[in-house]
Amino acid sequence: MFMATTKQTHEEHLFDFPHLIQKFNHPLLIEFLASYSILFAAMLVAVNFRLRIPFGKTLGDIYVAQPPLLYPFMIFSVLVVTAFAASLRGESTRFSFSHRMALQTFAALMIATGFIVTFLPDVSLLQMAYFESISIGFIFLIYVLFPRLRDPRYEDDIQAYLMKLYHNRALLTLWIRYTIRSRYSQTFLGIIWIIIQPLSLSLVLALVFGKFLPRMDVGEVNFVSFFLPGFVAWQLFSHVIIIGTNSMIRGMGLINQVYFPREVLILVHTGEALVDLVFTFAAMLVVNGLVGLWPNPAFIYLPILIFIQLTLMLGFVFYLSFFAVLIRDIPQLIGVILRVMFYLTPVIYPADRIPENLRWLILFNPLVPVINGYREVILFNRPPDWVALYYPFVVGMILMFTGYLYFKANESKISDYV
Repeated sequence: MFMATTKQTHEEHLFDFPHLIQKFNHPLLIEFLASYSILFAAMLVAVNFRLRIPFGKTLGDIYVAQPPLLYPFMIFSVLVVTAFAASLRGESTRFSFSHRMALQTFAALMIATGFIVTFLPDVSLLQMAYFESISIGFIFLIYVLFPRLRDPRYEDDIQAYLMKLYHNRALLTLWIRYTIRSRYSQTFLGIIWIIIQPLSLSLVLALVFGKFLPRMDVGEVNFVSFFLPGFVAWQLFSHVIIIGTNSMIRGMGLINQVYFPREVLILVHTGEALVDLVFTFAAMLVVNGLVGLWPNPAFIYLPILIFIQLTLMLGFVFYLSFFAVLIRDIPQLIGVILRVMFYLTPVIYPADRIPENLRWLILFNPLVPVINGYREVILFNRPPDWVALYYPFVVGMILMFTGYLYFKANESKISDYV
C-alpha cells in the first residue's frame, strides 16, 4: 500500500507542471541553459547559412558541418565559464543579471571557438565566422537591446507567468470551445465553411494555372496537390497573425472589466486556428486521395513542422498585438504585408522557379523552409530538410521568448490605451 502510494505520488509529480518548473529552477542551471541555448542556436543558423547561402569556397560532398565533437566542445566551454562565474559570485554583484550573462556567454563563445578551430580544423572558417557574428548578435539582442526596450521598473519572472497560465488552462480550453461554437452557431453550413474556403480557392487556381495560363511545372504531382500543403500552412500562419494582432483590440471590453492573463486572448485565437487546421487538413487529404495521394509514414514529422510554425506565429503576435493597441493602423498594415508575402512565398509556385538573382527575396523568409517541409512530407513521403529548418526554428524560439516577455512586461499598459 505504501509503495503504491509512493508510486502514485511520483507519477503525479512527474506530470505536475508547477513541480517541474520548481525542480529545474536552479540559478546555475538556468545560467548554463541560457548561455548554451544562445551558442547552440547560433551554430544551427551558422550551419544553415554555410550550407544554403552560395558564398565562399565551394564545399565538397564529404564536408561535415556538424562533427560529433562540435556541440560537446560548446557544452564544456559553457560549463567552465558558468563554474568560474559561480566562484566569483560575490565579486560580480555589481553587474546586473543581463550584463553578467552577456559577459559569461561571450566568454563561453570565445572558448568554444578556440576549441573548435584548434581540434576541428575541417570545420569551415566561414561557418565559424557566421557562428561568432550570430552569437554576438543574439547576445546583444537578448542581454543588451531587449532589456532597454522593456519597462525598467518591471522585473521579469517567466516562472510566475507560466504558473498563472497553467492555472488558467481550464479557462483557455472553455474559451476556445465557446469561440468555435459561437462562430458557426447561426450559419446554415456551420463548420463546413472551414473546408469550403481551401477547396474553392484550389479549384479556381487549378482552373487559372491549368487552363488559362501556361502550365506550371511542379514536378511529379498535379498542381492542386502541390498547392494545398503550402496553402494549408499559409492559411494557418495568416489566420493567427491577423486575428492575433487584433486580439487585444477585440477584447477591450473584457480587459477593462475582468483580470486574466492577457496572453489568453492570443492563445484562444491560436487554438481556434489550430481547430480550423484540422478540418482544412482533412479536406486536403480527401482531395489528395482523389488523385491517388494517401497519408504516409512521413506524417509523423508533421507535429515538428507545426510546432516550428507555432513559435513563429506566437512570436510575431506577442509583439504585434501590443503594438496594435498603441498604433491602430498596424492591423491594416499587416493585412497589406500578408498579401504581398503570399506571392513572395512559394505557396503557388515551387521555390526553384525563382530566378537566381531574386532568391534573396525568400532566403531570409522563415516560412519558406516550413512550407517546403510540409510538401516533402505530404507529397513525397520524405522527412523534411532538417538543416533548412534550423533557421525558422531558431528565429521562432527567439521571437516567442522575447515577444512573450515583452508582452508581459507591458500588459499593464494595455488597459490604458484600449
